[in-house]
Amino acid sequence: MKKKRRSALWSIVGREIMHSAICLEYYADTVERVLARERKQFEKMVAKEMEELTDAEREMIEDSYIDDHEMLSDFVPETARRSLFLTIYSQFEDLLLSVCKVAQRLKKESFGPRDLKGEFSGAAAFLKGICNINIQKTNEFAEATKVKHYRLIRNAIAHQGGYVTKDQATLNDFIANTKGISLKDDQIHVTKDFCIEAMEDLHTYVQSICDEAESSL
Repeated sequence: MKKKRRSALWSIVGREIMHSAICLEYYADTVERVLARERKQFEKMVAKEMEELTDAEREMIEDSYIDDHEMLSDFVPETARRSLFLTIYSQFEDLLLSVCKVAQRLKKESFGPRDLKGEFSGAAAFLKGICNINIQKTNEFAEATKVKHYRLIRNAIAHQGGYVTKDQATLNDFIANTKGISLKDDQIHVTKDFCIEAMEDLHTYVQSICDEAESSL
């Protein structure tokens, strides 16, 4: 395949990576904006209704308002942010597969990363075999260690409801020493800022892999 055509294929992946980052950040901002609006509307509605009630009536329905407030202040935003993190990680895996597809096309291989077990592990094995790139090597990819932890977080949210057990030492240590992520009753809680940082790390990582793959073929 001509050099110009090969370069164009890699450029398409690069633009895909850039576009993904822009869309995910906009999505994260939209989620937070909707959550803030819903809380504000709820608080406004409660304040108005309370003005029209007697003290006795307020005491009778106060508990129901407390439950709704906790739902809007805790359960809904935490669930939304865990979902955001899953979306970010899923998009990262899709981008990694895009890199593999270009490598597969250029090498004219009949098998691809999906023929191997696991999204990330399959892509890692494929790129090792086709491009001789070890994407888990920390001295070649600065983000590799963080990505390992992000994968553990993703698995805990996707397969364990976000709960972390005491024997998951690596994940517990990372959470204890990282800003923006914490455990509440053994369940992962993440902030928007943590999700955005993870997104930036994952996109930088996959762009570095893309650059290495292009250089090797």
